[in-house]
Amino acid sequence: MLRLLNPAADKPRSTVFDAKPSERVDIAALLTEAEQHLESRLGDLDLPFKLPVTEQLACLIPGS
Repeated sequence: MLRLLNPAADKPRSTVFDAKPSERVDIAALLTEAEQHLESRLGDLDLPFKLPVTEQLACLIPGS
C-alpha cells in the first residue's frame, strides 16, 4: 500500500485520487464509526500521552 500511496504525496490530491467507489458508500458514517471505535479503545492502546487526540487523515475505500 505504501508503494501505491507514496507517489501521491508529490502530486496535487485532486489529480491523484480520481477513483470512484465500487459501490455506494456513506463515507461520513464510516468515518464517524471509525472515530468512535478508536476513541473507545484509546485506553487499550497504552499510549504515552496524557490527552491523546484522534484526527481523520485519510479514508481508503475500494474503488475502480
